[in-house]
Amino acid sequence: MKRLFLSLLAMLPMLAQAQGQLQGRVCVHGDTAQAVPFAAVMLFHTSDTVRIVRSAVTDQRGRYAIGAVPEGQYLLRVSSLGYAEQRVPLAVAAGGAEADVPLRRVSVDVDEVVIASERMPTTMSQVVRPVTVVGRSALEAMPQQSLADAFEYVPSVDIRQRGVLGVQADLCIRGGTYDQNAILINGVNFTDPQTGHFNLSIPLDIDDVSQVEVIEGPAGRAVGANALGGAVGFVTPSTMGLNARAHALYGNHGLYKANLSVAGGSAMARGFVALSALGSQGYMHNTDFSTRNLFARGSLNVGRAELNAQFGFADKAFGSNGFYTLSYPEQYEENQTWLGSVGVSAGKKLNVRANAYWRRLDDRYLLVRSDPAFYHNYHLTDVLGANAQLALRSSLGLTALGTEWRSESIVSTRLGDALSRSRTIRGIDDARYDHGYSRLYATLFIDHTYQYGRLRVSGGGIMYMGVSPTATTRFYPGLDVSLQATGRLRLFASLSSAFRLPTFTDLFYQSPNNVGNRDLRMEQAYIYEAGVAYAGGLLGGKAKLFFRQGTDIIDWVRTSDTVLYTTMNMTTLNTVGYELGLNLRTGRLFDAQRWFRLDRVGLGYAHISTTKASGTYQSVYALDYLRHKATGTVELSLWRRLSCSAMLVYQHRNGSYDREDPVTHAATPVPFRGFVTLDARIALRTEHLTPYLEATNLTNAEAFDYSGLMLPKRWFRLGLRWNMR
Repeated sequence: MKRLFLSLLAMLPMLAQAQGQLQGRVCVHGDTAQAVPFAAVMLFHTSDTVRIVRSAVTDQRGRYAIGAVPEGQYLLRVSSLGYAEQRVPLAVAAGGAEADVPLRRVSVDVDEVVIASERMPTTMSQVVRPVTVVGRSALEAMPQQSLADAFEYVPSVDIRQRGVLGVQADLCIRGGTYDQNAILINGVNFTDPQTGHFNLSIPLDIDDVSQVEVIEGPAGRAVGANALGGAVGFVTPSTMGLNARAHALYGNHGLYKANLSVAGGSAMARGFVALSALGSQGYMHNTDFSTRNLFARGSLNVGRAELNAQFGFADKAFGSNGFYTLSYPEQYEENQTWLGSVGVSAGKKLNVRANAYWRRLDDRYLLVRSDPAFYHNYHLTDVLGANAQLALRSSLGLTALGTEWRSESIVSTRLGDALSRSRTIRGIDDARYDHGYSRLYATLFIDHTYQYGRLRVSGGGIMYMGVSPTATTRFYPGLDVSLQATGRLRLFASLSSAFRLPTFTDLFYQSPNNVGNRDLRMEQAYIYEAGVAYAGGLLGGKAKLFFRQGTDIIDWVRTSDTVLYTTMNMTTLNTVGYELGLNLRTGRLFDAQRWFRLDRVGLGYAHISTTKASGTYQSVYALDYLRHKATGTVELSLWRRLSCSAMLVYQHRNGSYDREDPVTHAATPVPFRGFVTLDARIALRTEHLTPYLEATNLTNAEAFDYSGLMLPKRWFRLGLRWNMR
């Protein structure tokens, strides 16, 4: 026994030498007194820079400690938002090691922004076709309180609102319709098949999003079905360390808002949870609304695989004065959205990704708010889908291929075929779901990206395969070319194609003047695009020219004045447009200690012209696209803590709308007029609290997105943000 004890005693020094503690401090380069809190500190073996050995997050003083580190040679990687990543080789000896790491401040380089809406998440510099990205700092500077309003400042997007603050908004890209876009959340396609009116009925507040991505033009290869006009992706936070945020607001017309979110994690697991409420008494009769959102997302690293899941619920109730007809000012609507997904991603050189997802929307519409029995529409729409893909990185480039299966169904009081057995409606006793419809389809895609020096080429296609109710197969190819002419200047050109399935409203909607058509074919579009982009430290800019040819476009047509309008694939649309953008990051020209600093100036302009050919039929396809849209943005700082932002928007819509007499119901054509709106915000930044005052439509313009629906005039709001970091 004594001999065993002595042997163990002799081994203690050896055991002590086997492991040590790595500790240190992360500070700002050139100002070592200023700590960098919540920086991610990751330790790798020099022989394996993929697998993390240990990790930590710095505290408020910038200090970190990693215990139980075996002796050896390591690579220390330290990163934090707004700083350049630092890599430090070091040796950990028996007694441990100490490493202080200074980080250089940088503006977030657009090339390092990861695009989640592509098949393979990649950086901006690796994306061949242009993608517009609105980051968290830009969203926070906007004097707006909903995701729908944030698109007002994107020149290529026409956001048409019936209900304000995202109550109901139609998103149109490059002159397309609101049914021609795909909507993604963290890379998962949650597009609504009933109608594009509900595409933005998602459980996310503007405070819950870290990044918004806009893919302009047909994006079938990138995101899948229904991206004929383009696609929009929303990305939620995924951060190291722990952070909590809260936001409260009050404004004119009884406007209120409350938002609370918590995000945190380590190299092994991350999570995000958000709750929000937004409502108002209404800016005019019967425009009151109430929205409630819940969203959660989490990820877990298991070996070389990442498991992820997300879930959301949204509840909306709103007065719908004049939404669908000016003859009934007492319209009312409620809808609830549930959505969720689970997924896995594994591997780096050979990456395997798979997702399963579900979306449900329960919509309830009353023509007369106080009399539900007078006229009502009740719809319950479900989407169930799954996708899988492989991506291989090799000396020949990146090759990706995969498939997606998607089931879309509806039960309704009006849309679909008559059901043999009706279904009960939750909470409703005097009506039942007696109509329904479902369809199942799959898509296959293949894409290859090859880089030769400064030239990057990406080509492939997507194949649609209808399973039920009809079997149809179509292939849609695409080719993108990008040339990095200089370190900052990039030239690009593309040929893309995409398709859009008819919505359930296209197929089955009926009214005294209209009747749907269940035999509609898919819409199709090809786009030819070329442009140039410049990304400098001080100056950034882009110029794009495109031509889109749409065929089999769904239109409401009739042969004479005596028959009903019906939906048919009759219209061919040719759209020509160009976009210009300029971004000046002027903050770096000013001394940080000065009382005045002009941080950023942004300018944008988009012009669109569309022509239509529909034969001898009378067509009612509304050519009321946004012909001109110009945006201007200014952000500045005063006395270091006071920030100011102002957004100017000019819009001029093509065509005219019918103004309906409320008594005789006679319609009088009224041309759309151009208008200018000015939104502004001033905020006081402190370490944790940011009180602010903002106002929208300071010009008090008479603004219309739809026939007879005037948008709010001048609107003031007072808010307070709290950030734990």
